[in-house]
Amino acid sequence: MNDENSRTGSQGKPGEGPVRDAGDYSLRLFDDFPNPIWRSGQDAKCNYFNREWLAFTGRTLEQELGFGWTEGVHPEDRDRCLKTLRDAFDRRAPFETEYRLRYHDGTYRWLLDCGKPYHNPDGTFAGYLGSCYDIHARREAEIALLESEKRYRDMFEINNAVMFIVDPESRQIVDANAAACRFYGYSRDEMQHLLITQINIQDPQKTTKDMGVAAASPGSVFQFRHKKKNGEIRDVEVFSGTVYFGGRKLLHSIIQDVTDRTRGEEALKESETQYRDLVENVSEVIVSLDHEGKFTYVSPVAQRLYGYAPQELIGKNFLQFVHPDDRDRVTDVFRKELSGIYLADEFRVLAQDHSIHWISVAPRPIERDGNVVGFNYVMTDFTGRKIAEEALRESEQKFREIFSNINDGVEIHELQSDGLPGKYVEANEVSCRMLGYTREELLKMGPFDVAIDYQNPPITEIARQFLTQGRSRFETGHRNRQGTVIPVEINAHVISLGGRKLVLSVVRDITARKKAEKEEQLTRERFETLVKIARIEDADEQEISEYILQAARHMTGSTLAFIGRMTPDESVMEIEFWSSSVMKECSVPSSFFHLPVQKAGLWADAVRTRQPKIVNDYAPSPGGKGLPSGHVNITRFLSLPILDNGKVVMVAAVANKPEPYDDADATRLALLMQGVWGHLQQRRADEALRESEEKFRLFFNNVNDAVYVHQIDPDGKPGRLVEVNDILCHNLGYTREELLSLSIPDILSEAGLRRIQETSGVIDHAGQAIFETEHRRKDGSIVPVEVSTHRFTQGKILLALANARDITERKKAEEALLASEQKFHDIFNNSTDAIHINEIGEDGLPGRFSDVNEVTCRMLGYTREEILALGPQDIATSYHDPPVEKILEDQRTKGAARFETEYRTRNGGIIPVEIITHRMILQGRPVMLEVVRDITDRKKAEALLRDFNCELEEQVKAQTEKINASLNEKVLLLREIHHRVKNNLQLIISLTNLQMRESSNPQLIQMMKETQNRVRAMSLVHERLYQSDDIARINLADYTRFLATQIFGFYGTSARQVKLTLDVDRIMLDINTAIPTGLILNELVSNALKHAFPDNLVGEVSITAREEGNAFVLQVRDTGIGMPAGFDWKESQTLGLRLVWILTEQLNGTAELLPAEKGTAFSLRLTKAKGTDSTGM
Repeated sequence: MNDENSRTGSQGKPGEGPVRDAGDYSLRLFDDFPNPIWRSGQDAKCNYFNREWLAFTGRTLEQELGFGWTEGVHPEDRDRCLKTLRDAFDRRAPFETEYRLRYHDGTYRWLLDCGKPYHNPDGTFAGYLGSCYDIHARREAEIALLESEKRYRDMFEINNAVMFIVDPESRQIVDANAAACRFYGYSRDEMQHLLITQINIQDPQKTTKDMGVAAASPGSVFQFRHKKKNGEIRDVEVFSGTVYFGGRKLLHSIIQDVTDRTRGEEALKESETQYRDLVENVSEVIVSLDHEGKFTYVSPVAQRLYGYAPQELIGKNFLQFVHPDDRDRVTDVFRKELSGIYLADEFRVLAQDHSIHWISVAPRPIERDGNVVGFNYVMTDFTGRKIAEEALRESEQKFREIFSNINDGVEIHELQSDGLPGKYVEANEVSCRMLGYTREELLKMGPFDVAIDYQNPPITEIARQFLTQGRSRFETGHRNRQGTVIPVEINAHVISLGGRKLVLSVVRDITARKKAEKEEQLTRERFETLVKIARIEDADEQEISEYILQAARHMTGSTLAFIGRMTPDESVMEIEFWSSSVMKECSVPSSFFHLPVQKAGLWADAVRTRQPKIVNDYAPSPGGKGLPSGHVNITRFLSLPILDNGKVVMVAAVANKPEPYDDADATRLALLMQGVWGHLQQRRADEALRESEEKFRLFFNNVNDAVYVHQIDPDGKPGRLVEVNDILCHNLGYTREELLSLSIPDILSEAGLRRIQETSGVIDHAGQAIFETEHRRKDGSIVPVEVSTHRFTQGKILLALANARDITERKKAEEALLASEQKFHDIFNNSTDAIHINEIGEDGLPGRFSDVNEVTCRMLGYTREEILALGPQDIATSYHDPPVEKILEDQRTKGAARFETEYRTRNGGIIPVEIITHRMILQGRPVMLEVVRDITDRKKAEALLRDFNCELEEQVKAQTEKINASLNEKVLLLREIHHRVKNNLQLIISLTNLQMRESSNPQLIQMMKETQNRVRAMSLVHERLYQSDDIARINLADYTRFLATQIFGFYGTSARQVKLTLDVDRIMLDINTAIPTGLILNELVSNALKHAFPDNLVGEVSITAREEGNAFVLQVRDTGIGMPAGFDWKESQTLGLRLVWILTEQLNGTAELLPAEKGTAFSLRLTKAKGTDSTGM
């Protein structure tokens, strides 16, 4: 869709209007479709996607428009998808294609995309409309099925084992693999035409019976004799299982040639005695068990290994000697062996001395007459190996714990023959975080990929140390993923691992140490300068400032310096001190030393930003306002603010350093000036101290709290009062003189005296304390107070300054708080809902319950003590609505959350609950208060409501179908009415044509032709209505174009003589507005063509229409000869202009003749019928 069509719906081709045009009702329906829907124009570019498409892809409409949607198509499918689309567009044919589209979570899902061409009302091709269906599950199933079939075919065809498939009902061999064909000597085709009874030489009825057993008991094993094509008889062992093909149950048989085995069995029997001797002397224990698990034979080795004589074990069940922790599993394995599944196993057994031994066993069935009657086992004791494995596992676990949890980075890399490092082979989490790489990324790199060129000692020396000493310790820098260089110290050792020489390196980040070393150097310089400044005792500020400026120039290598003091509001800087070299060269007027920040240039940036300002190329500096006339020349510049309690109090600047300034210069100057500012403040503070002593006296007597000073007796107890303020006198009811004659015990209650004695140890140790006590007034009443006391020495006398605050009101508030807490506990324990409080872990997850009410206990069936040992995760199921992540996010950001879950009671029952949580601080710790409501009844009601809604939706659907059927009948009837009215109007035109043929009066004939034009204007309205999708409204733009073209044709006006220009909005009008509007257009255009262009005058007729709310403005202009001078069209007696005026009033409109330099211009403002708008709705 192009920009022009975006602005004006009438300018585009049919079917290419603006995306989501409110007038296209079908698109609004598509927005609610559950499937992704798209639409394209004639140029194959998509101009519409419904909400489901955008929700599926997670992208915006702007990103998808045009061919933007192809960005989400899987790269392997994109070309094929676009080719299918282009081929269909070329043929204007429907299409279907399957491709993968990126889902909003980043994965790809398979879609079936079905597209069909759609057409404009006039039958012209407008574009394609497509609907997509999610077939991801089907495609994955198809792929899995194909892979499964291929695996089976590969296994069947390629396997060297003899295999074939038999139908147990017909006994037909359905298929055989290559190994079977080779074994039996038949071709595959010959095999597929044989019956199993033609190969198995036993009785056919017995064979059929055995196949029935195999079909009923998969995994059965049979002993048969099979005949090959050459007549040779072979003993075979057949393993049969069931498979399904095409709905049929078939037997899958694996045939093993056991001829040699059976022939050897007799030889085996002959050597049984020799075998028994061998068994009794090997290190493994050989035992036999019957089908009940009882020992029938035990080799003598058992007594040597486990202390049991063979005769002690015969007849006993082997499970009683198995370790209790392994007994259930071993029982399970034995049952499987009885069912024909033979598995090797490892487990623990108990010796006679109760020691534990690890053994491995391999079962071998004992068969008699084709039935398994027991098993032979070879028991190998591997206790020693198991103990070694456990020790090794513990060692590896300890190494892994140290490797993963050490605070330094640990790396292992290859060591090349020249001593230089190779690739990393391992790195711990600290190294990954330090360098910003994942472990997988780091293992593709080596130390040279992250180390900078600097090493101390050099890399050649490090390599030599590795080769000669097997270790090295050095400093270097590592560059992390963001390019930042981190100084590190590496302690490396050469190790052997798996036969390879590797280097184990412990990498320590020494950034802080390096910064500390640099800071130490700067601090030393600063203190030396400040010590020198502090020794200048008698100098005034001018002399001190000159020395400071000299030090600033020296520390930064500058030639110029100045210090300026800021006004309290930071609006003006007054330069107080310049370096003497500046004063000699500078001839700026004195007003320059009073500089408003708002008007200042470069130096003021330090004030504005509260950061040092460095300019190493002063001339082109942005924001510079130039230097005043007579100012000393500046080449480089450094200024910085001095802050005190967050406010800029002073600005220091240096200039004209031979080399560029850097951050180190700024740091040196800042440290110096901060110390200088403190020194200047101290000097001023000393003078201010004298002034403040008097102010202190005023404060002492006017502060809101009682303040007093008392002596500390030699025994450490509070003694006589030496100073009191007026508040203490007022609070206790004494005069100042009376109080100064008393000691502290005289103004304390008995409880107050005990409190003083209790806190005396704290005061003696710390020299200060805050505590509560009681003062006794002169009248004997008691006043609770909070005392803050601080000891100090005046001369050789130990005194204490005490501030006593009356806390009577606070005590009352505390009592009220206790009452409030009691109310909370009453609410907590008497609530009808379950309420509990649980801790919050450092990760934000809920911890154990710290308190629960009685309702919680009754709901869950636990005692309070049992619940306090649990947490929410112990009683809640996995169901949460919304998900747990959303709940935790709400709790973290909003401090509260509301969600549904399920609680599991002590007896296993499930209770649906609704929980409202609030994060709060309780006793200084974050906790979660949760109010839990049982919503079992509500859930039942919701289920009933869902069932009712489903039933109601079915009823509404049926009723809607009936209404739609009735509506379609009415639409058809209205179309027929419009069609017949149009035909009747055409009949009137035909009748007037007949009448004109009978008349020879030219004036009458012209009048009848004009009447015909008016009838055609009305007929065209009905024609457009019955041909339109909307049978109630027509598009004024389309109607105007057709009507004007007809009028031009009627008058035979050539487009070369008079050009027709239309600029009409897409305005939808009903029939009551459209017919009068058409008649007005007919009269005005006809008048222009009849009168405006005499003698083949060339010109233009233009028609414009613009919508304004529930009205529209219609203008008809021509560039003809215009109206006669003084002509009043409203008083005209011509039928045409009278019709224009009458019809305008009928539409509650206004009409006026606009002034025009050339031609005539009519402008009419017409009101649409109520309910008509540009969308036709």
